[in-house]
Amino acid sequence: MRAFGKNSLTDAEVFTLHANTLSGAMGQLSPPTKFFTVLIACDSSGLSVEEISGFARALVAKGAVWVCTWGKGCERFHDLIDEVAVEMKVLGWLPPERSEAVVMTTWHERESLAGALWFLLSCAWPLDDELESCSTLVITVGNQAWAQEMAECLKAMDEFRKQQMDGAY
Repeated sequence: MRAFGKNSLTDAEVFTLHANTLSGAMGQLSPPTKFFTVLIACDSSGLSVEEISGFARALVAKGAVWVCTWGKGCERFHDLIDEVAVEMKVLGWLPPERSEAVVMTTWHERESLAGALWFLLSCAWPLDDELESCSTLVITVGNQAWAQEMAECLKAMDEFRKQQMDGAY
């Protein structure tokens, strides 16, 4: 994972992770904090329910509190994360400290990748009791150009956010 400093709005450390496959991303997933918000940029249209659900279980188990999805098939990806989060809660598969956890999800199929990142940085806030121990992850899967775009945006997070608000990015 690559660090990009703190988000000035949430005070959360921001990291990126790139992998060629979703299973590769799952293998690298090690959030540095108890809770995290995350954007997943992935063409999931060819992935099986099992692949996405396995990744979703890892996200929820490791502390995801807000998951944004972007890319082809992102609405389906989002729906499967919702299903998995409910399943884990109902079946008691969450650690005791997360038994009442809420996982917010959004999908961003009609937005640019930069627009989805802006949403993550500006709107995807954890609950107050999770804020202190929360980081932000940006996961790109399969497309190196997406990883490069995210790194460019995150190098100057505040300026990027301002440009997005001004419609200039």
